[in-house]
Amino acid sequence: MKPFNPLLILDLDETLLFSTEEDPGCEPVFRAGPYFTRLRPYLSDFLNTVSAAYDLAIWSSSSRDYGNAIYVTEWTGAPDDTELLRLGPYLLSISGTPDFRRIEKRFWRG
Repeated sequence: MKPFNPLLILDLDETLLFSTEEDPGCEPVFRAGPYFTRLRPYLSDFLNTVSAAYDLAIWSSSSRDYGNAIYVTEWTGAPDDTELLRLGPYLLSISGTPDFRRIEKRFWRG
């Protein structure tokens, strides 16, 4: 067992969930004011997969000005989205790396 788990910071908006003022045509997870909010498909499976190898944190930011980050395809509510099914195994594959800054992550999908 590793002495510590690396911290995985996940962006909230359009990565883990999607909110819109337009009715998505299916049941939202919750509604806050005029916003319908749904969780991304396979979110629970993804969080269960990576939580064994990472300490998790959630961040919300509208900017993409991050340095050396793993970018995921923006989720706009499509129910057939599979991005998290691919991201989970990738994150597990790099979890033992001592310095994530040295990994080229722009092409993580292969």
